[in-house]
Amino acid sequence: MATTLKSLPRHKVLKESLLAEISELKPGARLASVKAMMARFDVSQATIDRALRGLKEDGLVESRVGRGLFVAEKSPESKSLGLVDLLAFGGERMLRNPGFNQDFVNELAHHLGFKGRGLRVTTIPRGSDQAIFNQRIEELSPDAVIAMYPDMPNICSSLAVREIPYVQVIPYWPSDLPNSFLLDNRAIVQCWIKHLTGLGHTRIAFLHGVLENAYNRDMNERLQFFYEEMAKAGILLDSEMLLHGGFENKDGYAATKELLRRNREFTAVIVDDHAAKGVYQALEEAGRRVGKDVSVIGIDDLAHVKHLSPPLTTIRISRSSFAQQVIQSLEAIADGSSEGFTRSMVPVRLIERESVVHSGVQSRPSQSPPSQSSSSPQASPSS
Repeated sequence: MATTLKSLPRHKVLKESLLAEISELKPGARLASVKAMMARFDVSQATIDRALRGLKEDGLVESRVGRGLFVAEKSPESKSLGLVDLLAFGGERMLRNPGFNQDFVNELAHHLGFKGRGLRVTTIPRGSDQAIFNQRIEELSPDAVIAMYPDMPNICSSLAVREIPYVQVIPYWPSDLPNSFLLDNRAIVQCWIKHLTGLGHTRIAFLHGVLENAYNRDMNERLQFFYEEMAKAGILLDSEMLLHGGFENKDGYAATKELLRRNREFTAVIVDDHAAKGVYQALEEAGRRVGKDVSVIGIDDLAHVKHLSPPLTTIRISRSSFAQQVIQSLEAIADGSSEGFTRSMVPVRLIERESVVHSGVQSRPSQSPPSQSSSSPQASPSS
């Protein structure tokens, strides 16, 4: 059963409420009296005392004899990194399956290990509330935190008030958050469009990753930027060629079958690498040869796509350089040489292979009968 604020002891709920307030105050700011807190939160003095004891032990609140309670003065000493905690929002499956997430975590562990440091991985279920995150922080007592795919905005203040150095990797939150590394989705879409239009493609199908029941910043941005970059290229979009393509081969297969059923002319397909093999299969069954009759381009440069027939043209996000950037920024924040940043864009580059060729003569409409169509099921998003 998920932990909620209501299920926590009252002194812990009060502590978190006070933490949120302290994060907005300057060091040395005076806090309300114990009597005022009792009246405001409708709790006993014992509950107030337990909450304040925890804040004092964390070095966040101090008592001054005869004067009252104050936000503790910040220590000028830098915090040295030892064990780094990776908090992965989304569950264990995202790290078990081969792909970008698993590769990135392995690179983090490798680069930290080379520096004589360790990486401890903890998963947090998607949609968890603030209480679960705070509970994990209390249990782990981390030296530093890398939050991967965080979907809540308040973790920043929760970590900052505890003076824990942190960075956020590809946050799902739609607005910019402090110390965030973001994929350059504009550059990704520009790579797709520039490469395809440069080879004469104007009838481009996009099997995107946008879900109706869940927000994913990267997937939503790519679809938005696809509209914008196609318009800049002077290409009128056909909405019938925009479908959810999923993140598994079965999803790519189903989406391509539906695309073919709609009987639209297209010379190129954009799809996530995870679903590319399914796209290949559906096109082959329809008599459409990848790299001959239709071009296919992906995103992620997964290990297996260079072994497809033909090998997949795709966009590469370097796991190794990304991991190094994250660690260097975390170190700079921890030793005080950096006060942090708002956003840092992760560079990407096109990997050209044989799945994309010149458009030549426009591909013929598919003759696949409607009975062969299937709708694309939804799948868990992957970056």
